[in-house]
Amino acid sequence: MPLHKFFIFTIFLLAAFGLIMVASASGFQAQVFFGDTSHLFLRQLFYGFLAGICGFIIGYFIKLSLLQKLTLPLLIISIILLVLVFLPGFGFKHAGSHRWLDIGPISVQPSEIAKLALLFYGARWLASHKKELTNFSQGFLPFLVVALPIPILILLEPNISNFGISAFLIFVLLILAGARLSHIALLALVGSFLLLLAVLIFPTRLGRVLTFLNPTNDPSGSSYQINQSLIAIGSGGLWGRGLGQSIQKHGLLPEPSGDAIFAVIAEELGFVGSAFLVGLYLLLLVEGIIISSRTYDLFSQYVTLGFVALVSLQAFINISAVSGLLPLTGITLPFISYGSSSLASLLTASGVIAAIAKRSS
Repeated sequence: MPLHKFFIFTIFLLAAFGLIMVASASGFQAQVFFGDTSHLFLRQLFYGFLAGICGFIIGYFIKLSLLQKLTLPLLIISIILLVLVFLPGFGFKHAGSHRWLDIGPISVQPSEIAKLALLFYGARWLASHKKELTNFSQGFLPFLVVALPIPILILLEPNISNFGISAFLIFVLLILAGARLSHIALLALVGSFLLLLAVLIFPTRLGRVLTFLNPTNDPSGSSYQINQSLIAIGSGGLWGRGLGQSIQKHGLLPEPSGDAIFAVIAEELGFVGSAFLVGLYLLLLVEGIIISSRTYDLFSQYVTLGFVALVSLQAFINISAVSGLLPLTGITLPFISYGSSSLASLLTASGVIAAIAKRSS
């Protein structure tokens, strides 16, 4: 099978697996809040998966030269959307954060779109300014001027998890483009300071860190979610209870179709199902590395490696957090968790990578 077809198969296997698990994990939650067990699944199907297929087709057939011309408008639109979440009448506040926009019947999370806009524009800018990048004032600093508004606006929502992801993406792109390690280290120092400051300022984020350090403290309060996640994972055993048979998703596990969907997967499909999902992510990472190695176009290389690094990191953080290996975050499981903005954006970007894979072969 040609590499681009293998990549497409992996992507849609992940997305299909995600739809099945959202349908299984969201039924009780949807019934309680919307009076319809299929409500969340249908939204994910229409506004996430089907919209993502349309985006995938556009990404697959768009000319690379045209895409590069559109990267700046996409970045500007993303910044505007991130600003709009703070304005009354456009954005709405939930759980103390301004992360969503109401657009007709759907809610859009601009940070999911902005991360990929940052990927495409950053790849284009660095590919065309590679020679100047080692110079701090002529290359490194100008790139930060156009790239940093995205993570800073995400941090202000506040969305510390996606701030970290977008900052990580900037680091990946800079390393790929050959920036000086001393410049990257300075940026990492500043980013770490902002992250620490944000954790200290926002009590709920600090509470997550303290809960991670002492998960047995306050089992009915701050430690409740991680304890219920671990119960779900542990009760799955090798083969799981069976698809649709989770007990924890019935009001015991917070966000069973969102951040904690991996716990439902482990409970219903066991270690085998969990390992299968992890294997798909590893396969996607390997495919991305191979695709990148077969193309000599810098923009394509940066986009491909940046995309698989982004997906891999998000998957690693989500699974580790749900398993108690990292503090709980708001990072969703790519292609799997409920969230139409995330799924549609990832499928659109996947179309671009599939086109790059086809050209490189």
